[in-house]
Amino acid sequence: KNICTVYAYRKSLVRTHYPVQPCTDPTNCATSSSSSSHRTYSYPMIKREVCCRGWETTTTVADGCFKPVCRTACRNGGQCVAPDRCSCPKGFTGAHCEQDVNECREFKPCDQTCYNTEGSYYCTCRDGFMLQSDRQTCRKIDETNDIATEARDMENDVDYDSLDTRITKLEQMLSREERRSFNEKQELAKKVQYTMEAVSVLKSQVAR
Repeated sequence: KNICTVYAYRKSLVRTHYPVQPCTDPTNCATSSSSSSHRTYSYPMIKREVCCRGWETTTTVADGCFKPVCRTACRNGGQCVAPDRCSCPKGFTGAHCEQDVNECREFKPCDQTCYNTEGSYYCTCRDGFMLQSDRQTCRKIDETNDIATEARDMENDVDYDSLDTRITKLEQMLSREERRSFNEKQELAKKVQYTMEAVSVLKSQVAR
């Protein structure tokens, strides 16, 4: 429950009485009947239960201290999971999630060119190559392959009025490749899938 016991001293007043002297003046007996005294102080020890350092209660009626405290706030979407310890989202690191992870240098995820961004990265391909559907792998474009050329053109073409026509053309060309080997057909299917994803990205960008 992250509850700690502490001990503290509480100051209290104690009146110490001394023997009463005989009353010699009857006019003052009413007051002198009270014993003379002087004051002393004692410091009794008391025990208290409080949240351990680095923890606090979530509510005033919470039974325990379950909320960790990070004296320096977690950044970039990080969550405080223990006293002064942050859990960082993907793409960030550091004691307080203040550092961007350079995926290009740390993991080298791209087949050819990698660009690091804040919290992420993206890949590109050199001229003559096309980025595949995994967004990391590059494959050489066969200039004699009409389907590959059509897919490459669609990647840079933003004429949305003709996108449906181009997709239909790709599907028709694909259906005529019955004599090709199974592996070649798989490759063609991947290119069509990549084209569909590129269209979806472009439409999202236009919508925004």
